[in-house]
Amino acid sequence: MSDNKKIAELYDKKTKKENLNTLLAQSDGLLFNHNGIILPGEKIETYSARVNDEKSRLEVLHQMEKNLVALGEKYIMAQNGAIGLDAGCGAGGAGILIAKKGFVIEGVTLSKEQANYANNCSAKHRVAEYAKFFVGDMLKLPCKDAHYSFIWACESTEHISNLAALFKEFRRVAKNGARLILITWSAKDLSVKKKVDEHYLTDIHSKQEYLDMALKQDWLILEQVNLKELTSPYWGVRSQSMNKTGSEQFMAPGFASGALEYWLFVFEKS
Repeated sequence: MSDNKKIAELYDKKTKKENLNTLLAQSDGLLFNHNGIILPGEKIETYSARVNDEKSRLEVLHQMEKNLVALGEKYIMAQNGAIGLDAGCGAGGAGILIAKKGFVIEGVTLSKEQANYANNCSAKHRVAEYAKFFVGDMLKLPCKDAHYSFIWACESTEHISNLAALFKEFRRVAKNGARLILITWSAKDLSVKKKVDEHYLTDIHSKQEYLDMALKQDWLILEQVNLKELTSPYWGVRSQSMNKTGSEQFMAPGFASGALEYWLFVFEKS
């Protein structure tokens, strides 16, 4: 079985079966497969004070998921109506929120179940005209050159071993001046990397690998924002959940200790 097929099956299952991700989406249908954060300047006590049972804990975790999109979308800096790629869009949660800010989103995922869910959710949120999702490979995008005004890639590039090929394809489909907002885990400890990769079917990279490969494909580096301190509280709250998945036992201490980092990179096509 190919790696892509294994990844597709993993996310098909995560979308169809009840799990922590689907429980977090119960209130508004927005399904995410990414970390949550507290926003810059906020204190975890603001959130922990709202937790008194599992229902309120799930509500807090879901707000933290949406916080990540709220922070990241500020770096898009494109005109209203601009067309953006959500590369590795998952079940569409982020793409739908970004579309609500006045952009047009085309999302690609390996998972048929995720694409179907995302399109149905887009319709329920009344942005189906502006946020569309399809099955595809972000290393082989079915679009013309210089099509996108921005690219959003949130916790999807961890599944890509060949970062050079990824940045090359992103460069092909991006317009001159387009921004690439890339949010990713990064490992400093090889033993933690091994646990993460085995659990999530990833091949996570170092910060320097991202920067080196981006530069080799002629992307300008505009921003490097370490979100580790902002995501660590999310994993602390999640570790107390009755619906935790098992990854908390290495993700929570990984971010708390610095063995794992969480980066938001902003690149620009020159």
